[in-house]
Amino acid sequence: MKLKEEFIKFSENKEKLISDTFYFKNKKLPIIQAVDELKAEYKFIDIRKDKVKMLDQQLANIEKTMQAKTDYIPFLAPWHSIGEYADAFGSKQKWYDDRDPVTLPAINNTEDVYDLKPDLKNSKLMNMTLDTIRYFQNKIGTSIPISTCAPIGPFLLASMIMNPNIFFISLLTNKKEMHYLIDLCTKVFIEFYDRQLDIIKNPALPGIEYVYSKNAEGIIISADSLAQVSPDIFEEYSVPAIEKIADKFNGIILHSCGNWMHNLDVVLKIRGLKGLNFHSSPIEMDPEIVLKKIRKSKKNIHVLTDFGKIGIRWTDYFKNEKDAYSNWYLKKILYNGIPTGVFISTFDNYPDIPKYVYGIGRENVSIEKMNNDYTWIRAQIEKILSKSVPALLYPSS
Repeated sequence: MKLKEEFIKFSENKEKLISDTFYFKNKKLPIIQAVDELKAEYKFIDIRKDKVKMLDQQLANIEKTMQAKTDYIPFLAPWHSIGEYADAFGSKQKWYDDRDPVTLPAINNTEDVYDLKPDLKNSKLMNMTLDTIRYFQNKIGTSIPISTCAPIGPFLLASMIMNPNIFFISLLTNKKEMHYLIDLCTKVFIEFYDRQLDIIKNPALPGIEYVYSKNAEGIIISADSLAQVSPDIFEEYSVPAIEKIADKFNGIILHSCGNWMHNLDVVLKIRGLKGLNFHSSPIEMDPEIVLKKIRKSKKNIHVLTDFGKIGIRWTDYFKNEKDAYSNWYLKKILYNGIPTGVFISTFDNYPDIPKYVYGIGRENVSIEKMNNDYTWIRAQIEKILSKSVPALLYPSS
């Protein structure tokens, strides 16, 4: 298969910079961009429910990504929903033609946590995921790495299983039940992650929402409630669960959307923390502050931060997107020269926000446009470094 041969050559050319960045040896800043777009002949639901169309779609995106300038190795992902783990607890999915499905709560009362009997063997979504992994591997072999499903961490999973309004109140009023629920979620997370790794011969680690390297250590988990909870709640309930997963899988990379600057100090104390993934913008995370705190901690923690596009109008702060990218995003990241252990994303065609993707994915952008953007970013990095201009200090909230 020609694509396999092209992928092997492509990944070999990218691996050194990516691996060096994971181990804090990079001398240039990796710029991450990947094609993630919907084929004209498919509805969005097609590539979520149908493994054949999912593979066809992802291979097309990989092929196009490899034509563009990028410091990224693409991989395959069994991306049906974020509800695989919740499905084992009895949560249902509400499917839509044009967007991701929504996971519905399995329970509405705190005391119902003791009635939960997670059934991994008969979970429809879990079996669908395992079947998709097998299908991908049977069709493509082991040349192109395959990730696990969306890695929903225990605290976030618990907030999906239980009615979220009841969940967040119960963290204060029913601690015993909430610890029981999150411990149960941790056990299910570890068991199903192990089941996926038992099948995948060439796993794309750390996983979805991060950069792949054959030399990467640890796994990524989503902790998207970070922006919603106080440091004491996060430390009491989420940190012990995260550390159990870190112990099991040789480290953890933490992802959360939103502004969780208030939880950063607690996060940086997590045993086994190897990396962070977040969105950078004046209303989400401030990368300069994050990098300074990491440096102060004296820990080796790598970072993938993309140029934020969720809930932000960059023209509220800057002339246009390029002005914002250069004079906010890059200057904050380059406040002390090129940082080791940091991956950055390109930008999008603001104000035309992509419909289906965010983060490092790019939708309906030509190869020429992607290449021009990559070249422009490299030039901006050199320009900023040559002037040694300190980062502009904008509030992160």
